[in-house]
Amino acid sequence: MRPVGDAMRDSAALGPFAMQFAHGLVARAERRERRAATAVAANPEKRAGFAGPSRVVVVQCESFFDPRRLDAGIAPDLLPAFDACRDGSVQWGRLSVPALGANTARTEFAVLTGLTEEQIGFDRFNPYHAFARAPLPSLARIMRAAGYLTICLHPFDRTFYRRDLVMPNLGFDIFLGEEAFAGAKRNGLYITDAEVARVAVELMAKHRKPVFLFAITMENHGPWHGRAEPDAPDIAPGRASLPDAGALGHFVWGTRGADAMLSILADALATPEDPGILALYGDHPPSFPAAFQALGFADRRTDYFIWHGGGGAASRRDLAAHELSAAILAALNQCKPATVAEK
Repeated sequence: MRPVGDAMRDSAALGPFAMQFAHGLVARAERRERRAATAVAANPEKRAGFAGPSRVVVVQCESFFDPRRLDAGIAPDLLPAFDACRDGSVQWGRLSVPALGANTARTEFAVLTGLTEEQIGFDRFNPYHAFARAPLPSLARIMRAAGYLTICLHPFDRTFYRRDLVMPNLGFDIFLGEEAFAGAKRNGLYITDAEVARVAVELMAKHRKPVFLFAITMENHGPWHGRAEPDAPDIAPGRASLPDAGALGHFVWGTRGADAMLSILADALATPEDPGILALYGDHPPSFPAAFQALGFADRRTDYFIWHGGGGAASRRDLAAHELSAAILAALNQCKPATVAEK
């Protein structure tokens, strides 16, 4: 059958069902060897010789990218907390991600493991289905080896993507799902990003040992058609006639939820005696093909920053998703806790 590993080409050549069958056979045949190669490439215990800040938070933000990149007419003050974190960051830039509009787990896996899609082969379309059902090197495993309590926080069904099976294999001591958000405020179907920040702050205060917390948000998840917010403004002056203008307006408006979350997290991590690290990135851009085409927007990258409560040089460096974990580790080495004399 000779699949090449490109979903569009293989589907056209073989048909969608034969493509899935062929991809599954190849993935199973090569999985053991590819897993073994990842273990050789990264030994977390040998990479854990750093003493970074006692609180490190990484947020995978649903469908997030800076929507002001779409049109100069979008309100410049839309995301004040994002602007403040980016402008005071250690590093920021655009993030090349392997998915558009869906397939969150592909970006999530790339960021956590630092593995390229070539390294995981035909398992790349859903690495959580089988590839990650065994222990793998990861950012969380490195942090745990360095003495951090590793927590994954996701305000949704913890069995979705079978994260309940995968997260322990990626080095998380604790994985909390929707059960940690009893009575939490929702925006439509999903728990708000501000509630994720609230629970994250509570968890960091609860545990005495250093904490590495990885949060996966949901608030600005589609569909955006028919959203309940009646006051969502037009995308920008003169853009009301765009295809899917109403849905895109709700998406743009929805990024304010991420901004509210950032404000809470940055305030909690900016304590002078123990400034923490906050990294945020978008898992994928939303899918608005007609509107994006009308706007002349073809950039499939999301945005990221790595911020430290003690400030930073805010240097721009565009990355691929699998490079972000190494950038976070580099920032941890740069932002060591202050000594008593320094304080």
